[in-house]
Amino acid sequence: MPTIDKEELRAKFQEFFGVNPHDFQLEVAQNLLEGKSVVLQAPTGAGKTFTALFPFLYAWKYLEPQDFPRKSIYSVERKILVNNFHADVEERLTKLDLNLKPGILTGDRAEDRSLEKNLIFTTIDQTLSSFLFTPYSLSSRQANLNAGAISSSYLVFDEAHLFDSKTALPTLMWILQALKGITPSLLMTATFSKPVLEKLAEITGGKIVTVSAKELESIPAQATKKRYFQTVATPLTGEAVWEKHNQRSIVVCNTVDRAQQLYDELETLAKGTDTKLILLHARFWQTDRKQKEADLLKLFGKNNKLEVGSAILIATQVIEVGVDITCKNLHTELAPANTILQRAGRCARYENEVGTVFVYQVESKLPYAKNDDVEAIDLFQPTFDNLNELGQGGTLPVTFELEQELINRVHTVEDTKTLAAIEANRDIHGREIEITINQQEKGYLSNLIRDADSRTILVHDEPDLIESPYAYEGFSIFDGSFRGKLKGLRQEADQQSTWAVKYPKEIVEDAEKKEQIERRKVRYEWPILNPDDKNIWQPVVVVNPALVSYDKERGFRFIPNQGEPFRSKPLDKARPEREKYGYKLETYAEHIRNVNWAYGHFKFADEIAFACSRLQERLGSGVPTDTIDRAVRLSFVFHDAGKLTEGWQKSVHDWQSAIGNAQSANFMIAHTNYDPILPQHRELNKSGKYRRPPHAVEGAAIVVPYLYKELGKELYRPVVSAIASHHAPGATMLGDYKLHSSAAQALNEAMTHIARGQPWNMEAKILTPARPPNMNELDSRLMVKAKVQPDNQLDLLLYMLIIRVLRLADQKSFEFGKVHSEGN
Repeated sequence: MPTIDKEELRAKFQEFFGVNPHDFQLEVAQNLLEGKSVVLQAPTGAGKTFTALFPFLYAWKYLEPQDFPRKSIYSVERKILVNNFHADVEERLTKLDLNLKPGILTGDRAEDRSLEKNLIFTTIDQTLSSFLFTPYSLSSRQANLNAGAISSSYLVFDEAHLFDSKTALPTLMWILQALKGITPSLLMTATFSKPVLEKLAEITGGKIVTVSAKELESIPAQATKKRYFQTVATPLTGEAVWEKHNQRSIVVCNTVDRAQQLYDELETLAKGTDTKLILLHARFWQTDRKQKEADLLKLFGKNNKLEVGSAILIATQVIEVGVDITCKNLHTELAPANTILQRAGRCARYENEVGTVFVYQVESKLPYAKNDDVEAIDLFQPTFDNLNELGQGGTLPVTFELEQELINRVHTVEDTKTLAAIEANRDIHGREIEITINQQEKGYLSNLIRDADSRTILVHDEPDLIESPYAYEGFSIFDGSFRGKLKGLRQEADQQSTWAVKYPKEIVEDAEKKEQIERRKVRYEWPILNPDDKNIWQPVVVVNPALVSYDKERGFRFIPNQGEPFRSKPLDKARPEREKYGYKLETYAEHIRNVNWAYGHFKFADEIAFACSRLQERLGSGVPTDTIDRAVRLSFVFHDAGKLTEGWQKSVHDWQSAIGNAQSANFMIAHTNYDPILPQHRELNKSGKYRRPPHAVEGAAIVVPYLYKELGKELYRPVVSAIASHHAPGATMLGDYKLHSSAAQALNEAMTHIARGQPWNMEAKILTPARPPNMNELDSRLMVKAKVQPDNQLDLLLYMLIIRVLRLADQKSFEFGKVHSEGN
């Protein structure tokens, strides 16, 4: 890895961001750019976002793909934080002119579902589910597409203390340990306890970087501000906020319902005054939320200019991290210490500011204590008592050092228990991860990512018109809140003689038919969701718009709609369709040429270059340095080898004859002509006479002997697995087949497009001529799904990379003709 001078980094940081970096930011950058992982603990407002972005931007501009990952995935716990980061960074990157446009992926903004952008902001749920081959953003047939993006990217996890300690955190730890030495990661927070810091550093093989007391004195925003804490033994009310209001106040509630209630109380109190009220939570349409966020920066930002007499923001957890605002008085409902400190970061945030955080007792512990979670409840009172003690009843400013003392007092015992529980359950948790990856089994996701505590609500009166539920805008809701509302929705629906809630159910085709529609869109049906239904947990549901309401001030509410009808709308940047699934006639060799072209043209090779260089080191000195690249390109040549059978070729030649474009018998077809606009093509397709036999697993079986000879035992299995599963990760059925007499010739011609001057000739005698008689033996050799075992984790990581670039290059290969017809 390159060694980069600290002073060079200092100059480039200033060039990128217009500010001089702190020493801890340069230390983080040096470690990451040398390929090491980092666990960073720094106070709110210290510039953690710049710290995370800088190494990637520097590498993007000045380093080669094999020296640092060309993709970064920035994961946070909450959707609204993703929106904030994305908007801010997109504007900054435009000014930097780096030819780098960020992407975004959340449940309600699935704009980069295949993780194809180079800088992606997403949630921890999306990241973990992608690695586990159960991506929330993709259909089951594309479940193996995104794992390779995770395993080859620079991974940033912001405010990682928010990750669920029983589900997401153990899974993240398992993944980071699997990726140790393969790709660098950065975990950041202001509120990790010491045991967690040390454990994460051990797992990642990384370095702990903290901001020293001396350095804090050099950060004006830390050295000159004063923040006091006052505990209040009664619940938070609008009257309490109004009584203490001074120019700018922020109110943070634990639930949306409480925030809406406080907004109504304050609206009454502020009536007739010049105080502006803003309510912000996760249940606003994107356009309204963006406007509110813009207003926040004007009213509560560092350089605010109040055009009104005063302003009060009422919000939920959505402002805890990633929102650069400040106030004089912040009122918050009691929560665990780490959460309180995150909220406090919105008070007296900048240099020379003075502010007070009022912490109020609560009657309900939701959403922090789910199902009477005693451990979570036990964090509330210690937080309350220690805040009062450390802040001396609101008379002593609470510094970063005192904040760390609070964290260690309140969370160390619980965090130590959590780490012990993670270690005790490591084998069980790991086994559930293995099953999930091997079988795309979603049943364990509540144990591995999130215990079903949030879902996305769509609003639509005709859900059958929704082609993809992941391509529509919705609202996020805590699952406990949703279940509490479901009974009322059902009762109101009964009164209106209509339905209340439905959910999308993927229509699963039988194996044979599935192969025929492998490139078509996933289809859904929409059954009604009942409170006692065993399918009560669904990540996306649709609610009848007659039963709910929406307005720009309060957002989405569970009260019958008395105003204008409204619907969820398709996302502006939803994935475009590929010209109605039309195809042009291609020979086998032409298709392989186009796939190999897409691999280079769309820079998929650059995307995996860094991870491949690390994996090449793991393979050892006895394996040639170009072996992984060779494996990738051979996967291109052979991925459709199953089409070179007599049965498949007969079907496509019959089709070409039927549409009046017959070809000679030795013309090996990869794709036929098909234009969905032509009635003749549509009718012939519907007739079922030209159904093509499956080819993916067959292709893998055909080339096993050749791949074993060319790649050896270290690499042939990931390639065979990728070929078998390049249309569906669960493909296992192997049908009867017989190779066409022109198969070897077609493969040799295809080889010329990847050979790069090397002798990669296909010997016909080592092709499997027909379905092998011993299927059990073949199945074990194919490793149709990447098996996760302690001794083949290398196989898994190689498979992730190969299957990703194979599928992406295959999909993008159809753009070859378009690009070249335009003279590009």
